[in-house]
Amino acid sequence: MPDTVVLYAYNLVDKVAPPTPITAWHLSVFVFDREFSYNGSDGVTVTSNNAEPHDTENMGRTNKTKEKLLKFIRVLRREFTVSNYNALTNNCQSFAQRVLTFLGIEKQIPLKYTLLPKATNGTLGPAAGFLGMLFKSSSSSSS
Repeated sequence: MPDTVVLYAYNLVDKVAPPTPITAWHLSVFVFDREFSYNGSDGVTVTSNNAEPHDTENMGRTNKTKEKLLKFIRVLRREFTVSNYNALTNNCQSFAQRVLTFLGIEKQIPLKYTLLPKATNGTLGPAAGFLGMLFKSSSSSSS
């Protein structure tokens, strides 16, 4: 039986500053009563939904099974590690899109959630990778 796939979006800027036109979002995929996420502190996580997202987006329905998804997540854990995390180029958004693609969801992540990394990469070019590493270093040293 197909299961609904929902994109969860957490506004990271609201926690520290007033909302801006370009907001930093943390994204995860909610399906099979589990939230699948990736970040620079914990790597890939699979949890029951305990947090309330700021926004949600219904992405469609999947015919994949929970077991097939969990097997795929085990493979992704090798690629989406804490050490490979980059806030601008290898982040929760890239992880979420890979999971959505695996689930057979053709809909792309809405642009409003991906503007900051795209704008920064477009503006900074190759320096964006360095800036992403700085974000990672400063967040891991402050925790």
